[in-house]
Amino acid sequence: MRNTSNNWQDELNRLVKHANKLKIPDLFNLEDPHLKQLLEATSFMITDIKNDLEKFEPFLIQQLFAMLYPNNYISSSKCIVEYSPIKKKIKNNSIFITSNNCYFRSLEDVCIYPMTIINIEILENKSINNKLGNFLYIHILSTEKIFNLSINELQFYTKNHEIIESIFSEDHQKEVIFTENHLIFQTGLIKWKIPTYTNGIQKIEEYINLKELYNFFILKEMNLNNIDKNLHIYIPISFINIQDLHLKLNTFVLENSFEGTTEPIKIDFKNIKYILKPNSSKENIYIKNVKNIVICDKTSSYDFGFFTNDNKDGWGIEQDENFNIYLTLFTDNMEKMYEKIIYGEVVFFNGKAVNEIFYDNYFTNDSSLNFLELPRYKKKNFSFKDLIVYMNTDFKKLLVNDENFKNVLNDLFKIFNIRNYIEIIKIHIQEDIKLKKWSNISLPIKGYKLDIVLTSNNNNIFGFLKMLHGFVIDLSTTDMFIDMIVHHNNKTYYLKENLN
Repeated sequence: MRNTSNNWQDELNRLVKHANKLKIPDLFNLEDPHLKQLLEATSFMITDIKNDLEKFEPFLIQQLFAMLYPNNYISSSKCIVEYSPIKKKIKNNSIFITSNNCYFRSLEDVCIYPMTIINIEILENKSINNKLGNFLYIHILSTEKIFNLSINELQFYTKNHEIIESIFSEDHQKEVIFTENHLIFQTGLIKWKIPTYTNGIQKIEEYINLKELYNFFILKEMNLNNIDKNLHIYIPISFINIQDLHLKLNTFVLENSFEGTTEPIKIDFKNIKYILKPNSSKENIYIKNVKNIVICDKTSSYDFGFFTNDNKDGWGIEQDENFNIYLTLFTDNMEKMYEKIIYGEVVFFNGKAVNEIFYDNYFTNDSSLNFLELPRYKKKNFSFKDLIVYMNTDFKKLLVNDENFKNVLNDLFKIFNIRNYIEIIKIHIQEDIKLKKWSNISLPIKGYKLDIVLTSNNNNIFGFLKMLHGFVIDLSTTDMFIDMIVHHNNKTYYLKENLN
């Protein structure tokens, strides 16, 4: 007998209660032995059906959606991707072969959902759907969450590796030699040819060759000043030897430095906050920082300067969440300023920058491959919930392994370039049970207690603690809680959710 014995009585009571609501209490006269036997059998059957539905619900929903919307849903599947000879920047929609095999032709964007890539195989000069070409045969395992299975199109860039001339070891003497499963050198440099443009800005958006370079490297700290006379830049990388890793895409956007001016600002003292707009025909220009401000009166122009504690008159710099640069005027004598100022012009400095659109891998305890997608311009403020979303992974899996959780969070801190350097030295994760108050009763719920030891170059970590507290609130659910104990500089901080 299945697990219906514990639940059939509940179903029987529901049937009787429903009959009472319909004002036909005599319908289920349990004194009749035959009727009692029939009702018990019905209750067993209902419970059995419910158990089967609960067990197979994800599969049934997935199959139902795949049947209703065959072009938008896939199950655990294999897909074939043509990576050559489609021209760069030409976008083609995905073509579904069957419910389990998909044929993709897309170069314009990267949109890989949290799926485990089981295997990648190169198919050269093969015929797929009566089409001869070179293909990547990718076997993926979908996540269990139904909503993540909805895809309009699986897209990523194909190779464009002509600019990658070669890969060297750090001493520049030998090229890195690849074998089937590992690399001879564990660190090295990618030698990258920087293309030149006539519009005054150099921009690289090139993608690592899938055929030759998947499986082995991660970016180290980059020095943009290391450019030779032939416009080569040497990008340091650190190799990894993980056979489970099958695909890794890295995008680097390099911008050279230049100066420019903003559009003239007509001074209006009713609105003394101005957003700076570059006076340039160049595309994709943003102001990284301001060099100086020139204020003109009727006869001459002069540098007005920035607001400081010593100088009570000046301009202050602000930046919003969309990375717009604002100027705000500070002065104690508005009438005097009004007599002098007619309009202002700002000289800005774009600066050398590396803006990473970085597709990386992080492994959970089951070695599944996840992709981390960072925004083009990094956020000023972010929460742990944002980090988990960027990781496209289930944070519950991270809570299984202390060391893995610690390494993932430390890597995320580095990627987001937190101003006050913070490193988690140790995390100890322990399951716990607490009582949570529901109405007038308290029920036990399961949760996790995280004991964290961290170090930083700044004694003031309250901003970081606030972020941790947001993590506690955001990721605690109705059936799970998270508590944190943080140790820093011989001080202990307790971060807990109020369960009352």
